[in-house]
Amino acid sequence: FVKLTGPHAVVDAQLPAFLALCDSLRVAATQAPAAPTEDPPGQALAWSAPPSWRPLGPRPLRLLTFGVGEATECSLSSLSGDGGGLANNLNRWREQLGAAPLDDAAIAALPRVRFVSQDVPLIEAAGTFTDMRGVARPGQARLGAIARRGEVTLFLKLVGPAGEVAGERERFL
Repeated sequence: FVKLTGPHAVVDAQLPAFLALCDSLRVAATQAPAAPTEDPPGQALAWSAPPSWRPLGPRPLRLLTFGVGEATECSLSSLSGDGGGLANNLNRWREQLGAAPLDDAAIAALPRVRFVSQDVPLIEAAGTFTDMRGVARPGQARLGAIARRGEVTLFLKLVGPAGEVAGERERFL
């Protein structure tokens, strides 16, 4: 991901330099392109999905994806390190649904769920989902959990129409 953010005038003034930087980026001959991080040897993940959840084929950056109901997906992703940080990711997920960001105290007060043997915050948000292309879909919801596991961070999300997500909440948990 390469981003240039800031005040409009600054972004406009720096756009040529930003585009030059983007154009200059290359994958070094000795480096493989970035990919989802796999589990360390001997520490594979195991899971038990509800029988009604349909395994879907491979998806970019996902370890697994299930089709749930008519239009809902449950996905598990893994990124190296902290994956951008707990607060940044939880707030990005909320903002994608039009919800206000949470400060550290509000994040600490979120309900907790067990995820990869850890108690982690459960994020719940509903509203109009706006994707990275700016396409808005009203009546959507998300449940999510994030856990650091060694050198990787795991992201578990249930995303779809609010009614379907609400109906699958207990199975997600």
